[in-house]
Amino acid sequence: MRKTLRKDTILALGCSYTDQSFEAKFAGSENVPRNVKTGWPMWPQLFQEKMIERDKKRYYLINAGKSGTSMEYASRMFFSNWVKNKDRLKVVLWGGTGYLRMDHFAHDWLHVSINHFGDNSKFTSSHFNQTEHLMKKHGMEEYVKYSASRTINKEMYVRQCKINLEKIVTIRDLCQAHGVDFIYYPILSPYDSKTYKGVGGREQGMSTELQLQYLYEASPEAWEEICHSKNFIGIINHGFNWQHWAAKVNYYHSNGIDCLIEHNKEYPNNDTHPNKKGQEMIAEEFWSHYEKNF
Repeated sequence: MRKTLRKDTILALGCSYTDQSFEAKFAGSENVPRNVKTGWPMWPQLFQEKMIERDKKRYYLINAGKSGTSMEYASRMFFSNWVKNKDRLKVVLWGGTGYLRMDHFAHDWLHVSINHFGDNSKFTSSHFNQTEHLMKKHGMEEYVKYSASRTINKEMYVRQCKINLEKIVTIRDLCQAHGVDFIYYPILSPYDSKTYKGVGGREQGMSTELQLQYLYEASPEAWEEICHSKNFIGIINHGFNWQHWAAKVNYYHSNGIDCLIEHNKEYPNNDTHPNKKGQEMIAEEFWSHYEKNF
């Protein structure tokens, strides 16, 4: 007799918006109480709790989110856990991050972004200096700087769109073929609006319209799959917009919902990560989509 599989595991993928060890790093953070910087349940845990409450059974959570990491890192974490746990996976939840983040080939813990060379960086000086030191130490500085300078052309954007869209759809297909529920939500925009004039890169911020053009141009087939699939959150009007969570924050804030760490009035800061309320809101978006479509 064939043994019934225990579909009791949730796998979450993402960056600092997902990482259960996340702690805010902003100017003056050493003087800010810990409960303002970290300590709340992240959205994968909140989703897990909703699953347990609904189904009245135990679900295990593998939170593979890690601060500063790339789409490539998330896909590696998916396949690593797929090999070990595919027979037990019930749900895969992916909180998408920016497409211009890079992993060091020889140092799995070193993750950087071309944002380091963006104009008007909001990182603290200590974080900036530490990142610069690590890039120099491990031979990444010149390449990351060169990549930032290439933002003046569209080829890099389109290529990264193609790589990531086709990767996401492939992982979705693999999950579907094995009866695993899959949801992808771009918590961060694929490309932010930074400029890179200081290193010879783009002088104007990336518009939503241009970003969508690159996404469609890169892989029309993958884009069509995403626009008409229940596995993706944020698609509006059949692909005329793919709204990431961070894009909604200004609307929430204008309506009195303080969902970012920087919204704390008692301890002014510039950290744009979600606070406890923000994590609850992300979890609710995943959960409401899951209940509606699966």
